[in-house]
Amino acid sequence: MLTDRITINEIKKIFDNRERKIEYLLRLFETMGINMQLPRTLRGIDECIIDTWNYEISKNVIREMFFESEKFNNGIASKDEIDYLIRNWHEHRLGEIEWPFAAMNF
Repeated sequence: MLTDRITINEIKKIFDNRERKIEYLLRLFETMGINMQLPRTLRGIDECIIDTWNYEISKNVIREMFFESEKFNNGIASKDEIDYLIRNWHEHRLGEIEWPFAAMNF
């Protein structure tokens, strides 16, 4: 279970590339006050994540990284744009907005 330990498969799902793993470890080390050199190999980086895994601290570090990510910022901008378009649709009285397909026919 992720609260107790992390596996290589879970690491692959959480971190999309080597740079994200390194960023995570650097932030984790800073948060925990650890003075440790980063491994040079990808396998070593993964093992370091496994060895230093602390769910409560890691969860906060990963969330912080996500909230600073381009993906999150694009999502925020997209939500604002959709809200604007829906308001504009209603202001022009173009009718009800309906879901574009029936789930059973998808």
